[in-house]
Amino acid sequence: MTTEGAVSASATWEWTPADGPLPAGTRFVEGDRAALVATRSAEVLVVQPDQPVLFVAGADVGDVEVDATLDLAGFTGMVMLVHHVRSLQDYDFLAVDKPAAGPPTVRQGRVTGGQTTVFADKTMPLAEPVELTAVAAGGHFRGLVAGELATHGHGPAAEPGSVGLRIAGTGPVGIRRLAATAVE
Repeated sequence: MTTEGAVSASATWEWTPADGPLPAGTRFVEGDRAALVATRSAEVLVVQPDQPVLFVAGADVGDVEVDATLDLAGFTGMVMLVHHVRSLQDYDFLAVDKPAAGPPTVRQGRVTGGQTTVFADKTMPLAEPVELTAVAAGGHFRGLVAGELATHGHGPAAEPGSVGLRIAGTGPVGIRRLAATAVE
């Protein structure tokens, strides 16, 4: 795992491209900074990984709300809002699986020991920019798109872990905002 900058000790944080090229203390769990072809303005960081990347920031957190605002218009593949990341083999996610043709599918689930379990999914159109929220509290998991409930799943509560994004696909992904809020 490689790290950029000082690691934030806070489980609650917010990042926009105006704050810097990546969130403070970004750690790469899969891939590395060199895998990202990136351009940045104050409004959006456009990344186009040449291989899958999973990066996290902030301190480990238990119950959490994770928010992201993404531009996916030119992207084909899967973008995951990840939380409770302990390793590449163990994390929870809210994913947008965007095929080359047809509507995307929003999936919520968990990767344990490298095996994926889907708690809930829904195929639905998405408006740009895509606003995603993943909430994990105890054994309850909700996925919201533009503030509307898209998935609601249940499973065992996750061990504390980090928050971030996983991107695997082709084309650009614009990252406008990424945030984590510890839930009491």
